[in-house]
Amino acid sequence: MYSIIKFILNLGIDENLPQTQIIKVRIMNTAYLIILFSISMFLTYHIFFIIFDFKTYLKDIFPLTITNLILCAVIGVCLWLNYKKKYELSVLFNFSFICVYFMYIAYKTNNAELMYSFFSVFLIAFFVFNNKKTLIFMILIALLFFIMTKILLYFGWYEKDLNSPFIVIINTIISLVIFIIIGYLFKSENQKYIKTIEEQSKNLAQKNIEIETKSTAIAAINSLLTESIDYAGRIQTAILPTENQLLQAFPESFVYYLPKDIVSGDFYWLGEEENFIFWAVGDCTGHGVPGAMMSVLGMSFLTQIIGENKTQNPAEILNILDKKVLKLLSEDGKTNLRDGMDIALLIFDKQKKEVAFAAAQRPVWLMRNGELKTFKGSKIPVGSEIYQDKNFETHYINIEKNDILYVFSDGMTDQFDAKDEQKIGTPLLKNWITEIQSKPFKEQKNILKNNFQNWKQQTTQTDDVVFLGVKFT
Repeated sequence: MYSIIKFILNLGIDENLPQTQIIKVRIMNTAYLIILFSISMFLTYHIFFIIFDFKTYLKDIFPLTITNLILCAVIGVCLWLNYKKKYELSVLFNFSFICVYFMYIAYKTNNAELMYSFFSVFLIAFFVFNNKKTLIFMILIALLFFIMTKILLYFGWYEKDLNSPFIVIINTIISLVIFIIIGYLFKSENQKYIKTIEEQSKNLAQKNIEIETKSTAIAAINSLLTESIDYAGRIQTAILPTENQLLQAFPESFVYYLPKDIVSGDFYWLGEEENFIFWAVGDCTGHGVPGAMMSVLGMSFLTQIIGENKTQNPAEILNILDKKVLKLLSEDGKTNLRDGMDIALLIFDKQKKEVAFAAAQRPVWLMRNGELKTFKGSKIPVGSEIYQDKNFETHYINIEKNDILYVFSDGMTDQFDAKDEQKIGTPLLKNWITEIQSKPFKEQKNILKNNFQNWKQQTTQTDDVVFLGVKFT
């Protein structure tokens, strides 16, 4: 019941209406609801007569039942007009019916005082209507009914002469006038509505043109940016070691490189100096263009360091790299304290069959005889100013035949699954590596790639990915 009452009270109300109009419509709906409630009480009373005194009902009550049902229909039409947001028509229709009702009562009872009720009812117009044209129509309707009632009472044409031709003609004329007025107002309101819609459509079309123009401009800018980033991606790829270069250094090796965007903040690097092979995997702050710029700097600095300093100590190389990155990023005074990279740098001594490595927050995995061993790097990054007095450590691994070393960024372990709930994580990645370690390296790469894609499915890639494996035979 509460939901029905709430529905009726809110008929014709939406959030776009001014607050004053909302209050008016709610008051109108409340009045209609009260009338409906009163009629329902009367009809319940009538049902009592139908059950217990049908003859009295037919003689005295039945006309009232018809009157109440007509009033129900009128209120229903008024509520429907409110629902259609035809508020003025709703009040005008209701007002016209009340005038007819008062005139009927006046010549039914010969009560002259009821004539002035037309003008008291007319006050409704001042509450709802805002335009002068409608107010004038209301005055004319009230005046018409007032004159008609005056004539009826003057000539004594009331209850006994209800069917006189003059009354029928006058009622017909009044009804036609009312319908003409209502029709005119309906047409006028529709024309205003159509005009408003046309103006809104015109404005909308203009805005669509503006949006389309701006969209075209944005698309052109986006195209230029995409072309530039594509070109930057090709430059970055050209700087990265090729697969042939990696295979020349390590005949059994593979790298799985998958940028999140067109360019990558992850990188892998390869260098060679006499009897030493250098390789590294770096994970720069962020991804996309900022990360790619940092990765290019990292590769350039590494090449510069081993060429100028002639050192085979990976910790010393990372210390120099750290100073270069910090110096470059602090030149404009706007460096982010967290800018930098995580990196694992390895150096293979061909004569000693020994690998020296230093790492900044990245591990090195050794697969030997089917067992996977983890070597942890230093818990400090390259480049970040958060840490003071940084000093990287060098670790050594004596290489045995068929040993495999894996280095990688955190992009693979941080990838979420298809439900975006669980990451791959280190334990699962170790299981994958343990399962594929005996297979040929080309096959290892394909299996690792398939495992990653099957885990990710349609989920957005979390970060750039690089995974590099080297086998010593």
